[in-house]
Amino acid sequence: MQTFASIPCRTLLIAGHPNSGWSGCDEGTPGSFELDFAFRITSDGGQGYLMHYSSLDGCYAADSWHQSIEEAFAAANEQFGIEQAEWAS
Repeated sequence: MQTFASIPCRTLLIAGHPNSGWSGCDEGTPGSFELDFAFRITSDGGQGYLMHYSSLDGCYAADSWHQSIEEAFAAANEQFGIEQAEWAS
């Protein structure tokens, strides 16, 4: 799959556990901790885009589907506070 944009390492504040659910969170969330993640926006093999994100330690991973690359950038901003300028093409 073609990669359109990536961030090799970005620290996120998350809460939860790898096998029972986790998400990005705000400072002060009970049980939250910082972890380094890699992000990629790729083709889904058709006309959509996948945003893949995984912790560098390999314990946490997820992806989300988007109809356009702009939607993927907007989702990254909404979920994790990632600005479009942070992405490398």
